[in-house]
Amino acid sequence: MLSARLPSRRTDVQLRVASDDTGGALRFTATGRWQGEPLDIRGKAGSVEGYLDGAQPYPVDARGSIGATRFSVAGSAANLPDLNGLDIRFNLAGPSLAPLYALTGVPLPATPPYRLAGHLVHSGQRWQFDDLDGLVGSSDLRGTFQVDRSTQPQRLEGRLRSRRLDLSDLSGFIGARATSGQEIAPRPGKVLPSRALGFEKIAAADVDIDFAIDDIRNTGLPLEAAEGHLRIDDRRVTLAPLRLGLAKGKVDGRLELDARSQPAKAMLDVRATRLQLRELMPGTESRNFTSGLLGGQAKLAMRGQSVAELLGSADGEVAVAMTGGSTNRLLVRLANLDVANALLTWLSGGQKEDIRCLVGDMTASGGVLKPRTLVLDTTRSRVIGQGTISLRDEQFDLHLRTEPKDGSLLALRGPLYLGGSFAAPVVRPEPIPLGSRIAGAVALGLISPPLALLALIETGGAEDTPCAALLAQRRETPAKP
Repeated sequence: MLSARLPSRRTDVQLRVASDDTGGALRFTATGRWQGEPLDIRGKAGSVEGYLDGAQPYPVDARGSIGATRFSVAGSAANLPDLNGLDIRFNLAGPSLAPLYALTGVPLPATPPYRLAGHLVHSGQRWQFDDLDGLVGSSDLRGTFQVDRSTQPQRLEGRLRSRRLDLSDLSGFIGARATSGQEIAPRPGKVLPSRALGFEKIAAADVDIDFAIDDIRNTGLPLEAAEGHLRIDDRRVTLAPLRLGLAKGKVDGRLELDARSQPAKAMLDVRATRLQLRELMPGTESRNFTSGLLGGQAKLAMRGQSVAELLGSADGEVAVAMTGGSTNRLLVRLANLDVANALLTWLSGGQKEDIRCLVGDMTASGGVLKPRTLVLDTTRSRVIGQGTISLRDEQFDLHLRTEPKDGSLLALRGPLYLGGSFAAPVVRPEPIPLGSRIAGAVALGLISPPLALLALIETGGAEDTPCAALLAQRRETPAKP
């Protein structure tokens, strides 16, 4: 029996070796602790003569566990003590990939339970993983992966592909999973992850990985596919290009994160084109009543140690524009609080109302979004929105007022209030004095959406539409009260 104790590395291993009388092969067991984790490995290897000769790769077949991580390997090694010339097939499974960071030094995120299989070749300072085939949570993973430890920091390169990805399986990347793999519930009353991101792992390696995803699930959005390129260079993370298939349209973007300063700095720049509103609306009934093409863009600069802190510090701009389509008139009438019309529309089974233009143009300052322009223009009504959306406090404070086009200016129409938290939003009528209703309705004619939003209409695929014409007209001839 051989023993090895390394208190500084919390390692205490006992190795027992016995010869197989039938062919001289060796059988071995290793028990104890490896970096604080319980270790139990059993297997067989070639003969002592074969090991001492060294003329041929030495065969190894083993299986066991280190902590909650289970593995099996079968293959050979040219130099067994330092595993040089290793050429094996392997299987690996455990409750989360994150504990492998302590065992291997490879910076992996917290995940749900996983299993991986593949071919590993080790030569010098290079570890090459080929034919990767595995499952992480309910997401499949295939491709190649390489670790080069001849540089400081080590370098990871790869090409990974998933035919089906459950987005919740990646929540460890944004601090929503513990190292054990368990999901971390948001703070009470909050929805944004507040756990610090794994900046120590960002510093542990430079990364160059291409990825492609054929089908994305469990997002709450009609995401269809994704592809991109992830680079980490001296603690500077770049995700670009990033391309998403969303709502039959596409989203192109770029994300940068600089972890060299604390708190970290981040920049997000995304642009959406030709999204179909029908696909974005939840529920079969809403999809039957809603259509139209949507474009949008967001440019945000942020600082923070978590997703909540980053978004809570955002400065920049967010804009969306849509034209065409229709919406259930009942929804517009209920927003107006025109009770009689809403009741009649409800009893008649609902009607469609054409959308001429939807424009939202918001500034972000210190994590608070404030609309410069928020207008929904339909064939019968025009709705203007004012207020704030606080990413910092995760609170809504929006007021929607309506200008009717059917002559019933004095009908029972009051503003609608959207408030409360992201976790528990509140929508309720907000009665105001009659004089204020009239003043608010007339003031809608003063809204002049900025010319910059014309580009979003064009990229939405609706150049020759009432929305584009409306924006151009307001630019040339400002409305008067």
